[in-house]
This record gives sequence, structure tokens and C-alpha cells, in this order.
Amino acid sequence: MTGGHLSSEGMCRWLAGERSAEVERHVRECSLCGAEVARLEGALARFGGSVREWSAAQPGAQSPAAWRADRAARKWRAVRLRWSLAAAALIVLAAIPPWKNARDRRIAEEAARADDVLMEQVNAQVSRTVPVTLEPLLNPTAWEEFPAAAGAVQVPTSEKKGEER
Repeated sequence: MTGGHLSSEGMCRWLAGERSAEVERHVRECSLCGAEVARLEGALARFGGSVREWSAAQPGAQSPAAWRADRAARKWRAVRLRWSLAAAALIVLAAIPPWKNARDRRIAEEAARADDVLMEQVNAQVSRTVPVTLEPLLNPTAWEEFPAAAGAVQVPTSEKKGEER
């Protein structure tokens, strides 16, 4: 307080609710400061009323009771959404191990089949008595039946018949 009256800062503090016992006593006793405080409080009350009226006139405006009900409904929807998401996450987490086990089992079976095929090929090659390129020498009469791709020279059948005479 300067000069016995409230300053503009003191008035603002009064309106904001910061009131000391000395300031309250002064506002009650000083008619000039009391009138100024009352005028400012009235202006703020009218402003608040006009804001509420303007809000109510807006499309989709609701009363404070409706706001509380709407907030409660939104809160309930949020709770339901959280539980739904938690349930979905639980289902996904429960489905991962069986899916992974089935996938691992399928991969292992495919690898075992590939290993079996390779072993059959190795066994076929190892169990041969002679290499593929020397097979025609084991059975000279079968030369004409042996494929040309194996590297053997095919003799025409007409020449063979002439040699046999």
C-alpha cells in the first residue's frame, strides 16, 4: 500500500485471492479502495457471466453437468479401450510361441529332407563300381545305348553289324 491506498498491484493480488489481514482491514475501512475493489469484482463477474452465456450459445454447447457426464463416459471408454488393447496384446503374445515352434519344426523337416536327398546322391556315387565315364568299358555291347552326354563315342549300328560278319 502506497500513500494509504491499495496500488494496482495490490488490487490485482486482492482479486487473485492474496489477502493479508492488514489489506482486508483497509478495504473494509477505506470507502475509496472498497469501491474500486467492488467495481473490479463486478466487472470480472460480468465478464465471467458473458463468457458462460457465449459458451452456452455455441453449437454443441453443454452444461457443466453434461461435461462431467461426458468426461465420465470418455473415461469409461478409455478404460475399455485399454483393456481391449491389453487383451489383444495377450492374445498375440500367446500365439507367438506355437507359431514359432511350428515354423521351426517345418524348417527342420525341410532341412532333414534336403539332407536325405544329399545322402542318397552321395551313396549312389560312392556305391558305383566304376566312374560314369568308364561304364561303357564294362559292357561293350551296351555302347549304342549309352548317352552321348556321358562322353562315350557312339558307333552307328550299321557299322557294328558289318564288323560282326
